[in-house]
Amino acid sequence: MYPARISRILRLISLLRSRRHYTADELADKLEVSRRTIYRDLNVLEQAGIPYYYDSDTGGYHILDSFFLPPVSFSFEEALALILAGNFRDAQLPIVEYSKAIEKIESILPADIRKHIAATEKRIHIKQSPLTDPETYKEDCYTKIHEAMEQRRVIKCNYYSAANKVYMEIEFEPYDMFFAKRSWYVAGRFCHNEVKDIRILKLNRFETVKMTDRIYTIPKDYNLERLLGNAWNIMRGEKSYKVKIHFAPEVIENISDTRWHPTQKIKELKDGGIEFTVTIDGLDEIVWWILGYGYFAKVIEPPELKELIRNTIDKMRAVYSEDKENAK
Repeated sequence: MYPARISRILRLISLLRSRRHYTADELADKLEVSRRTIYRDLNVLEQAGIPYYYDSDTGGYHILDSFFLPPVSFSFEEALALILAGNFRDAQLPIVEYSKAIEKIESILPADIRKHIAATEKRIHIKQSPLTDPETYKEDCYTKIHEAMEQRRVIKCNYYSAANKVYMEIEFEPYDMFFAKRSWYVAGRFCHNEVKDIRILKLNRFETVKMTDRIYTIPKDYNLERLLGNAWNIMRGEKSYKVKIHFAPEVIENISDTRWHPTQKIKELKDGGIEFTVTIDGLDEIVWWILGYGYFAKVIEPPELKELIRNTIDKMRAVYSEDKENAK
C-alpha cells in the first residue's frame, strides 16, 4: 500500500473515532478524494477487522468506542494550534473541562515541544471583540442542558425574561447550543400553556435547570440553519429584505475585509466607495450595525430600512436636544 493511502486511511480512522458521524460525502470532502475512494478505504478497514458501522439515523459512519489506537503523536504546529485554541477560551466556552483537557494535552507533549510552545505562545496574542461576561454563565446550568440534549430529556428552568424583566418557570426541550457574535444560545422547543414553539434562549439567562424524566423527540423538520434563516445575527424577522448600502471610501477596508453575512456582495463604486448588498430576514439587528458607521453609510434600499434609520436618528436627536435644553 502506498504511503499516501496509508496516511489517508489513518486519518479516516481518526475521523471515524471522533464524536460525530461523517457521511460518505463529508469524508470525501475532508480527505479530498471521491466517494468511490472512501468506499474502497472503508472496505480496507473491514478487511483489517476495524469495527466501523453505518448509523441509519444520522446517515454517517463511526468506529465502535471499544476500538483502541495508541496515543496520538502531535507535531509542534499541531500542538501549538491546540494550545492556542485553549487560550481562545475567551470565546466564552462555559466549561471548565475544556481548560482541563488542554492541560492534559500539554502534559503529555515531549519536553522539547513544550519548551518551543512556551516560547512561541508568549508572542502570539488574541484580542477579541466584546463578549458576554463569562461569570454570568452558570456552569451547572450548562452541564445539565448539555446532559439533557444528550439524553433527550425535558428540562424545568428558571429563566430570566429580559422583555418582562422577571424570572419565569418554563419547561424546555433543548435541541442545539450555539455561539453567535457575543453570546451562547440554546435552541429548542419552548413548552408553555400547552403551546409548543421553537425558541432561542440565551444561555446566561438560565438561573436554574432541572432535568425531568420525560423524553422528547426532535421534530424531523427541525434544523438550526433553517430556524435562523437569513437573520443578520439571530433575530429572524418574518419578512425577507434585499438591503443595499453605500459605504464611503473611509470605511471600505473594514467592510470588505470581513464576511458579515453569507449572502453579502460588494461592488466598487466610481467615487471610491462600495455598494454592499445582502439579503436578510428582518431589519432590526442590522439597524445598529449601520448606525455604527455614522455618516459613512447610506441606505439605498429598502425604504423600510431607511425609515427605521430616520426614526432612530430622530430619537437620538431628541435625547441630545433635551441635554442642550437642560444646559441652558
